[in-house]
Amino acid sequence: MIPFGSLALISVATTFLSAVVLSCIAFFGLFIYKKLTSKSKLPEPPFSKGGLFENCAATQVQKTLYQLDRDRVFFADIGPNDLGGSPWGGVFKAFLPTWNPIFFVSDYRLARLILTGDVNANIKECEKARDVENMNFTGLEHNSILSDRTSSTDREDARRTAAGAFSTTNLGKSWGSMKGSIANLLDEMRHFSALGEPFEASELFDMFIMRSVTRSIYGVEFTDDGTETADTIDGRTVMKDVAACAQEACRRIMFPPRPYMFWDKEVQNDNACQQRLHKVAEKLERIQREKEARMYANGIPHKPYTILDHLSMHNYKNPETRYADIITFILAATETTSSSLNYFLLEIARHPTIRKKLQYELSLFMPENRSNEGLIHSSSFNDRALLSSIAGCEYLNWCIKENMRLWPVAAGGPIRDVEEDVEYNGIRLPQGSKVICSFFSMFRERWIDRPEEYIPERWGESNPQLPQLKEMLMPFSIGRRSCLGQNMALFQLKIIIAHLLHHFDFELVGEPDMSFFVVIRLSNFMLKVKERK
Repeated sequence: MIPFGSLALISVATTFLSAVVLSCIAFFGLFIYKKLTSKSKLPEPPFSKGGLFENCAATQVQKTLYQLDRDRVFFADIGPNDLGGSPWGGVFKAFLPTWNPIFFVSDYRLARLILTGDVNANIKECEKARDVENMNFTGLEHNSILSDRTSSTDREDARRTAAGAFSTTNLGKSWGSMKGSIANLLDEMRHFSALGEPFEASELFDMFIMRSVTRSIYGVEFTDDGTETADTIDGRTVMKDVAACAQEACRRIMFPPRPYMFWDKEVQNDNACQQRLHKVAEKLERIQREKEARMYANGIPHKPYTILDHLSMHNYKNPETRYADIITFILAATETTSSSLNYFLLEIARHPTIRKKLQYELSLFMPENRSNEGLIHSSSFNDRALLSSIAGCEYLNWCIKENMRLWPVAAGGPIRDVEEDVEYNGIRLPQGSKVICSFFSMFRERWIDRPEEYIPERWGESNPQLPQLKEMLMPFSIGRRSCLGQNMALFQLKIIIAHLLHHFDFELVGEPDMSFFVVIRLSNFMLKVKERK
C-alpha cells in the first residue's frame, strides 16, 4: 500500500504538471491563432538572446544596473539594417513566459509613435499597460492617476484638477517654503566642510528632498528621524514603504505569478507596506481637512495651493482612489528629484572643469552675500529676479539635460499596451503585445556623438545633432501621460543645484554603487565638500 503522504505528494505533482502542460498548449494555441488572424504580413522583431530562465532571473535583479546594461547588449546586436534595426535604434522581443509578447524599444522615433500616436499614419496612442492597474501602493483594487488607463475620463479629470498644484503661481509660492530647507542644507554642508572628511551623500540628499518637497507640495511636515506626531508623518518609513511597493509592482509586471508566492518575504513585506501607506493617506487627508476647518473658523479664505488641496477638490467616486493618488504623488515628487540631484552631483564631482564653468555662470547673478540670513530675508523683488536668472541660466540647463540623458530617473521607461497592430520600418508590433520604451538605452544609442560621455555643450545651438537630441530626450515621457509635476521638479532641482554649487565645491571619493528598480539610485556615494569663499 502506498502511504497517504506519498499519495498526496503524487497528487500535487500531477496537478502541477497538468497545469504546466495545459498552459503550454494554451500558449501555443494562442500563438497560432494570432498568426492566422493577423492582417499584416510584416514580421515581428527578433527575440533577444538568453534563455528563458536566464531572462526571468534578470528581471528580478535590482542591485547594479545589470538589467539596463543587459538590454543595451541586446540592442547593440541589432544593426541599422537588421530586422528590428534603424539608424535611430532597435527593437527586440523579450523571451519571457508571458501570454502576450513584450517588446523593448530604443528607437526614439518608434517610441514617440507608441507614446503619442500619429494621426496622419492612422496610428493611435498606445494604452497604459494593464499590468500596472491597481499599482496604487495602498493594497486596494482601485486605480490611480499613475495606473489608470489613458482613455479613462476619471483619470483625465483627476489629472486636470491636480495640475493646478503645479501652476506657475504655485511654483513661486513653493520658494518661500524651500528657503528654510535650503538654509539648513547649506549648514549641513558647512559642517562637513569643516570636518574635512567624506560623507555619504545619497541618503542625506534623499532625506533633504523628502523634507523640502513634501512640505512644499503637501503642506505637511515629513520627519526624517523615525518620529511622528498627530500632525506630522514619519517620512523615513514612508519612503522605504513606497520604494518597496514600487519595486514589487515592477517584479510582478515581468513575472505575473508573484502575487501568489505567499512564502516570499518580499511579497509578504509588500502587503505590510501597502497597509501602512493606506493609513498614511488617510492621515494626510485628515490633516488637510482639519487645516481647512481651522481657516474657515477663523474667517480666513482657503485658496487651494498644495496637491492635497487640489485632490480634495476632485469628485472622486470613492475615497480609496483619492488615497491611491495621494501616495502616488509622494513617489513621483520625491524619488525623481532626489535621484536626479544625486546623479547630477556625481557627474559634477567627476568633471571639475564643467563644475567651474557652471559656478562661473552662476556667479554672474547669485547673491554675493553667502550667509543664510541673506537667503532667508531676501526681498520678494530680489527673489523673483533670482529665480528668473536661475531658470534662464543656459549652461545650468545644458548640464541638467545632459544629466537626464545619461541618467534618466525612470530608466526602464514607460510600458504600453498595443491595441491595434503597429507597423514601422518593415516590422510589426502585434495587437495585444506590450512595448517598453527603454530610455536608458535610447538616450545612449550609437547615433549620438560620444554617447557615454558627459558633454553639456552638446545641447548648444552649434551641435548639428541638436534637433534629433531634442526630439529624443523625453525623461518625463510625452503625450497625455507625461509627468504632471515635471515643471515643479525642474524648478526645485535648479534652485537646489544653484545654491549648492554657488557655496561649495564637491569632490568624489571612490565610485558609488548603483541600482535600478523603478528608478536608478546611488548608494555608498561618498563626497568631500569644501566651502567656497
